[in-house]
Amino acid sequence: MKWPEIVANNWKDFDNIITQMIDHGRLLKERFFFRGQSADWPLFPSFTRILNQTEGYGFLLAPFEAVVVKKFMSTARQHLLVNLVPTDDDIVGWWQLMQHYRAPTRLLDWTSSPYVAAYFAVIEHLERDGFIWVMNYSCLEKAVDAEIKKERCSTTESDTWYVRNLPQSINFIRAIDKNHSNPRAVVQQAELTYTINVFSDHGLIIQSLLDNNINSTWENKSSDVPLVERKYFKIVIPKESKRDYLARLHTANISASSLFPGLDGVGAAIKEEIDWQIHVAIKSNSKHKDTSNNPEN
Repeated sequence: MKWPEIVANNWKDFDNIITQMIDHGRLLKERFFFRGQSADWPLFPSFTRILNQTEGYGFLLAPFEAVVVKKFMSTARQHLLVNLVPTDDDIVGWWQLMQHYRAPTRLLDWTSSPYVAAYFAVIEHLERDGFIWVMNYSCLEKAVDAEIKKERCSTTESDTWYVRNLPQSINFIRAIDKNHSNPRAVVQQAELTYTINVFSDHGLIIQSLLDNNINSTWENKSSDVPLVERKYFKIVIPKESKRDYLARLHTANISASSLFPGLDGVGAAIKEEIDWQIHVAIKSNSKHKDTSNNPEN
């Protein structure tokens, strides 16, 4: 079943959605995660997407995840300061480090900022609608803790303990509890979720867990409840509005140069600025032609 959707045709619509969430006290009292995607793809992490492209042979390659981690561990120690290197048994810590350096992992990127998520929803694939996945992590965490207790396990174990000891069949998704901070993660207000089963669709697990909660079921299925008051939903950004969103985000200093510290971010921001100026010129020229062709002017 698809997540409920609300269309934000323009920036004003989007801003109204976030304002409503603030006015209801939701963004202040509860912890929300947002994920921007430039097209309507399922919530699969990068390593899982690779496995899913192997025409049914992904289960044979799943154990290769451990091999990749060991290879990264041996190489990373040659380039990183000792205080930045996780311990050998901190598997989730290594996944996080790998994610930072763009290696495929089972971790899925989120942000606590709806505006950062909007950036990632509009920056690419201008020929497709963009999507922002919104979930109430405070409610999700309670649902996951209930699942953990069913296994007669403590809800305060480390992430690595859960990965190594919980059965893959358990309905489980969780944000990592230790952040090896880096400048990019800080400015992006980054969050990362992981699952026990590497093949898991994060979107389906979130939906299942929240729908199993009585209150969440009512909130997500009742037609009388506004979408912004529900535990999970998607914001749709029409493809024709993506460049306008990007311009608004740039005025709020949300661009490649701010989200990706370093020269690579500056270079990407310049490209974004060129694309926007081209868009403005085309729109301006189109309006000029319409005015010239209108006999009443």
